[in-house]
Amino acid sequence: MADASDSVSGSEDEFNSPESPGPSTLRQSNKSTRKDSGAAKYRSKFSTAWKKQYPFINEVRTDKHSFYCTICKHNVKYGHMGLSDVQQHLTTSMHQRYAKTEIAKNYSSRRTKTACIINGTVAPFFQQSLVEHAKNNPFSIAIDGSSDNALEKINPLTVRIFYVNRGNVYTQFLDMCMSSSSTAEGIFSKMEDAFTTHDVSWNNCVGLGVDNTSVNMGCRNSIKTRVLEKNPAIYIMGCPCHTIRH
Repeated sequence: MADASDSVSGSEDEFNSPESPGPSTLRQSNKSTRKDSGAAKYRSKFSTAWKKQYPFINEVRTDKHSFYCTICKHNVKYGHMGLSDVQQHLTTSMHQRYAKTEIAKNYSSRRTKTACIINGTVAPFFQQSLVEHAKNNPFSIAIDGSSDNALEKINPLTVRIFYVNRGNVYTQFLDMCMSSSSTAEGIFSKMEDAFTTHDVSWNNCVGLGVDNTSVNMGCRNSIKTRVLEKNPAIYIMGCPCHTIRH
């Protein structure tokens, strides 16, 4: 009868013989098989049939695994799933945002209708958004009057404010401040009306920008003196362009 240890030894020699693959050889074989299969090796290429279904995509000559979206103005990879990658791109926020822009380009209306849309819908929306933000955050303002000969002069009042959720500083229109008076008292009263109407506090105002006329920057009776009465901490700056010019 053969010894049990000889039987075990023989099995080990057979397992480690050059003719039978070892564990490391099997792992390398499986790794090679996975590498050579699927989308990692056989990547999708652009098909002209896709363009018939989606006419806004073009082939990228320098990259055979990407298409160019004429709406987004971007190259998009499709090598993994092919047409499914194209269809998935249509659902992205980037494509939908630009697609809405394309729709807007095809919209047309005459002056009267456009003015009504802007003044009655678009402007109030952005104005209210600005007002709500100005109620809770610091901001600076700037105002300048027209130089025409009309009975009422326009004094556009703009707000410069930092939007935390956008991570940037924006300058937005707040009010037109129409005034029949060109005095400091008359212009400032319209500014005060705008703050009161929108319930915005002067305490949140940190800066004022105006040109260098005495009506604006005078040390006794000006917009500057009236603004400082509302908030002495406001930093007031004249126009550097006017200073260089004169």
